[in-house]
Amino acid sequence: ARLIRLRHGRIMVATAPAHSPAETRPPFLVETAEGRVEALGTQFVVQQESDSTQVTVLQARVAIHTSLAAGTPPILAAGEAARFGRQGIIAQEAARPGSSAWIKGILVADDMLLADFVAELARYRSTPLECAPAVRQLRISGTYPLIDTDDALAAIGRILPVRTQPLRPEDPARGTLVVAR
Repeated sequence: ARLIRLRHGRIMVATAPAHSPAETRPPFLVETAEGRVEALGTQFVVQQESDSTQVTVLQARVAIHTSLAAGTPPILAAGEAARFGRQGIIAQEAARPGSSAWIKGILVADDMLLADFVAELARYRSTPLECAPAVRQLRISGTYPLIDTDDALAAIGRILPVRTQPLRPEDPARGTLVVAR
């Protein structure tokens, strides 16, 4: 088999479809803590989360082989997404708009919780970024640059009643906190 072990983070995979039904190739698999995603001539995104794996299919199909589930593996088609654990599929839905925009350096927020937005933006920073409990439930929409996360933070300060401040006032280089104005 052709195998990638994804320990943390996210990966976009593009594989070529078989040219004929008789063509045989070893399966292409992405392994996470919860199981394996098998490419079926496709393009897809796999993200290892703290307690599950998120898969979004951009083209063709994938099979999901969870660690502890028996039987025929579920198949996801283009435009579908699923989160799975060791026991099987936890949630399945249509792929969210912009779910692969990060590949082009853009974060797409569509009525996203500010806490989730800040957590996603933090993935692209070298210093910590946190969201204060008082503003975690605010919602945000729009497209934001990932190449300049400070610019994205400034933009949310113009849209929502929030501002940023150093996590540790004595050392501003140690991270940023998003708080209420």
